[in-house]
Amino acid sequence: MELVSKSNITDAEDSFAQGRGTEEHIGLHVQMQTMAVFYDLQLMSLAVLMLASQLDVASASVRVYGLYARDLTGDAAGNKPDPYVRVWCSSVDGGKTIYVKDTAHPTWSEEFFFKDCKENEKLTLEVWDKDVTYDDKLGTCNIHVQYGSHSITCFLNKGTMFYSYEVK
Repeated sequence: MELVSKSNITDAEDSFAQGRGTEEHIGLHVQMQTMAVFYDLQLMSLAVLMLASQLDVASASVRVYGLYARDLTGDAAGNKPDPYVRVWCSSVDGGKTIYVKDTAHPTWSEEFFFKDCKENEKLTLEVWDKDVTYDDKLGTCNIHVQYGSHSITCFLNKGTMFYSYEVK
């Protein structure tokens, strides 16, 4: 079968316009219609992809992971802290880590996911010392969410917090 060329298509269009289409020209005409349908589908697919990319900008998926801290201080009596972390994106509470008993250098394995966290919304991590009566806040980390992967160092009132986050 011969490939469709621009001159064949022009010949077929001329033959149809003059009412003298041959089987070959009819075949070319069908091929032209098929190509036109595929071309329209390609344009439609491109339009859908463009719209989908705009929707993705409106909301994002945020993952917070790799949380650890160094040099956290405990209470005034000199006890080591029992630290844990609470995480928010804007006003959405993502939960908290488990507390790690008696350590100034904790590492947490928990990951936090925020399905609809938008760019420039505030990501907040609070580090707390768990106590029997009431918990003491050791410090707060605030950043504004930006696209990509980021490793953050946050200087607290009583130590340093490290974590990573990514936005997709």
